[in-house]
Parts: sequence; structure tokens; C-alpha cells
Amino acid sequence: LAVEQIGQECVGRIWRLLMEPMFKSYDKYDVDQAPWHKSADMLLFVTAEALRGHLSGPKRRGSIEYVEDIGRKGFRFNPCGSGGRNFEKNNNTKFGRTTAAYEWAWNIEGVCFYCAHCCALSHLNPIEKFGYPARVIEPPFKNKSGERNQCTWWVYDDPQNIPEKVYLQTGHQKPFKLGSRATRLHKETSR
Repeated sequence: LAVEQIGQECVGRIWRLLMEPMFKSYDKYDVDQAPWHKSADMLLFVTAEALRGHLSGPKRRGSIEYVEDIGRKGFRFNPCGSGGRNFEKNNNTKFGRTTAAYEWAWNIEGVCFYCAHCCALSHLNPIEKFGYPARVIEPPFKNKSGERNQCTWWVYDDPQNIPEKVYLQTGHQKPFKLGSRATRLHKETSR
């Protein structure tokens, strides 16, 4: 409705406003608050529980795939139970998708408007508060240059190893030092 009435440019601001009550709960993933290995384990557990509850998978039974790569672990949903349904071939209920690239949607055209809330929650807010994304999300999309039907949520073994390109997707630069203290200090000195 907001897209129809105001235009898709408002979606990022709307998700930040709607997700703001949840942002504080992400402070526990700040390396200045807890050792990262504990945060990483907690993020994997919370992700598994939350996405099973979203009724992910082709038969909406909460099926998710655990995936591992060098230096990171995560989960893949094909599809996730909410926005990812937009990318199923026989889906009759369609969420709208971006028709341009926006920082609030990983700078990828063709991302579902609903999926953009994951960018606000896992990328934008954590990067701005403590310098790195809590999870690195590879969202589903469909545009003229290709498509990805599944969504993958990665948790890095060490947030220092999150690639620069992840930051650039949301208009940020990778910081030299991580944690809320470093982020706060950087903001104060750049004024």
C-alpha cells in the first residue's frame, strides 16, 4: 500500500521505523558486549528457530538447509516462508519487488519489498551501531540480469572476515575496527 500511495523509495524508511523496536535486541551481538563466538552460536540458533517458525520450504513445514563454507555457516531457505514465496513459480499472492537498486535492499533490483526488512534488521542497523552486519543475507531476487530463488543467511566465524562488497551493498565502507565503541568514536570524530 505504501508503495502504491507514496512510491517504492519510502520502503527503506518504513522498515527502519517498523523494525526499530527490534534493533535494541541486536546489541547483544556487538563484540564490545560479548565474545563473537557466543554471538555467532546464538545467531545460528535464533536463525534456525525463527525461520522454521516462518514455515520455510516447499511444503511450508519449516524445512531449512544448513550450509557451511570456509569461515562461515548459515541456513538456506528455498523458499523462506514469507517474502521468498514471491519467487515461487505457482504463487498467486505476489509481494511487489523493487524496480531499481536501493541500499535498503542490498542494491539489487528485483528484491521483494517485504524481504527488505531483513536488510534493515541484519545489515543496516548492526553496521551503523557496531560496524558489521549481524548476518550476511543473500536475498532472493528476479531482474533482467538474472534471478536467485533461495535466500541464504550467513554467520561469519569472525566478523573481520566479512568481505568489503557486503558493506558496499548498503552504501557503507568496511571499518578498520569493529564494535560499538569504535563506531561511536568514528561518528564523533567525523563531525
